[in-house]
Amino acid sequence: MKRLKRTSPKAYSVILIIISLLFLSCAKTIRANERILFEDNFDRGLEKWEAVRGNLSDWIANNGQIGSIVSQYDTSVEITPKDEFWNEEWGNYIFEVDIIPKRGVDRNLTFRFQGIDKWYELHHTIDKHGWYGISLDRVYPDQNKQLIFVKASDGYFPGENRSLVDSIFHFKIVINGNQIIAYLREEKEGENEKLIFNYTDDNTPLTKGKIGLKVSSGSVNPTEVWFDNVKITKIGEDTFPTPRVEKVILAPGMGASWNTEAILNCKLNGYQGDWTMAPFAEDIYNPLISSLQDNGFQVIPFYYDWRKRIPSHSTNISNLITNLNLGENEKVDFVGHSMGGLVGRDYLKSGSDKIYKYISAGSPHQGTALAYPAWYGGEIWNNSLVTKIAATLLIKRCGVNRKNDMETLREIAPSFQDLLPTYPFLRDTKTGILKSINTNQWLKENTFPPTGTDTIIATLSGKGFDTLENIRTKEPSKKEKKLGLWEEGKPAGKETTTKGDGTVLSKSAKIENEKVTNFEINQNHGGLVTSQEGINTIINFLKGEKSALSATSLITGEEPKSALVMIAYPSTFVSIDPQGKIKKDKHNVVAQINPKSGKYKVGFLPLADESTLLIGQFLKNGDYSWKEYKIKGRLPFAKTIKFDGNTLTENPLQ
Repeated sequence: MKRLKRTSPKAYSVILIIISLLFLSCAKTIRANERILFEDNFDRGLEKWEAVRGNLSDWIANNGQIGSIVSQYDTSVEITPKDEFWNEEWGNYIFEVDIIPKRGVDRNLTFRFQGIDKWYELHHTIDKHGWYGISLDRVYPDQNKQLIFVKASDGYFPGENRSLVDSIFHFKIVINGNQIIAYLREEKEGENEKLIFNYTDDNTPLTKGKIGLKVSSGSVNPTEVWFDNVKITKIGEDTFPTPRVEKVILAPGMGASWNTEAILNCKLNGYQGDWTMAPFAEDIYNPLISSLQDNGFQVIPFYYDWRKRIPSHSTNISNLITNLNLGENEKVDFVGHSMGGLVGRDYLKSGSDKIYKYISAGSPHQGTALAYPAWYGGEIWNNSLVTKIAATLLIKRCGVNRKNDMETLREIAPSFQDLLPTYPFLRDTKTGILKSINTNQWLKENTFPPTGTDTIIATLSGKGFDTLENIRTKEPSKKEKKLGLWEEGKPAGKETTTKGDGTVLSKSAKIENEKVTNFEINQNHGGLVTSQEGINTIINFLKGEKSALSATSLITGEEPKSALVMIAYPSTFVSIDPQGKIKKDKHNVVAQINPKSGKYKVGFLPLADESTLLIGQFLKNGDYSWKEYKIKGRLPFAKTIKFDGNTLTENPLQ
């Protein structure tokens, strides 16, 4: 008898480690398999299936796949798992399957199937040219089939004339509550899944039911389709992996973007140069930009021609995101202040899956009454200093050869139309009746959040500041009528409320939808993006942190209340304030924000035989003026500009 050698303590420890690793590996496999509710690779044919349309004999099992050939016009055959293999309480699951089309154009996957009159269906068609269409249908008892989502004619490689025979389409459908998300991986495109749709059924959704495989002939027959690798998995924590987000697109509000030639020469097209931050908007947005950067984000500013209609900017946002060259699991966040939030809102309806989180701050999702005097009378009532500076400059520069300021704004800044309220806000002084207008069809018809989006959405609104709610109106004069002014009623008074940020009502800045988180703070319109509380709210939402950030991680500011704006074009110049601080022009602009009363020295270097100098005075009490001067010659010269914080100076250039 051979005597066994005694195992050394060192070897014994190694054996224990190996056994432990094997156990952990097996345990991991067991835990993973616990998530699989049902699967079939059809090695045993159709033993797990039963027919719910047609007969089981309509199906063929061959080489580990099952399929059916439907030759009769407008006919369907369908199978679902037998009851013994399915728990009737299963409602949330991931449905994966391979579809191999041979002939015809029609193949279908059903889920939450409760009978032939109650189910969801993913309807997949693809023709001989490689064009595909995908729709999501729903059937309830006593109802016709309802098309609730369609993605058609996007196409896979049109024009390549590739064969569909043996092409494998791997579908993954995630059914979780009332949310249905579909992905598709096609073998000729590699291993990357593509999001097909993300749909939420808010209309009494089906909550449980089986899966099914279905072949239909429709108007094209015969149809031959094969299926393989069916797998039903539990919804797990890793079903919705968190994407990597390091970049934030920041879209500022109306008037905060600047292009010298476009603004000063009143050009809507054909101008030179890019849009950049308006120098008089820096105090509003630089604190937020710096705070985002200090908290690990790369800020991508989206400066845009705010004069144009809001939908015109979506293509530029798309191009901006494309040029970022995001990785496979990388997305960006979007922060929009005021009009910037509406710009982002319109982009989201395009169905982009590259925006992970979106937050609007003080954006008028139902419009603002402040747009009415601008659009219907050419008057600027806006309490936002940045918007007032930009809008009044347009009127000053572009009003020549136009009969009134209303015509100027409608032609040069049609974006005001997209800001008009969709709620009743005009009160007739005689009858007391409150009415709405239907001028802003873009906002009225732009459903938000858009159907199917998986973007996490939030809003930030302000309260506690007198905000225009309603405008009392009277009949305009005959002269005003002749000029087309105030066709919906001439303002005869204002009704304000503290349920707003001073510019936008809280109810307009919010989005009442269960998918949207609405934050509200005691800040004015500018304070939403300059105050510690506002910046905290935005960054905590983006980072997903519940605890407040420390004040040291933030750079805060304060909304400007007054300004002295100097614009010289074409010219370069510097301004020296009463305390001796020097400011050089940026893009032909120097903006002294919250300036002290006194004399400002200015040194000019004209760059043409004739140049223009514009001086804008904006006081805390709301008074403002623009004064224009023509400068002859190219010789450098110095002047003094007088500013009084309490009274407009009639001739500030001395």
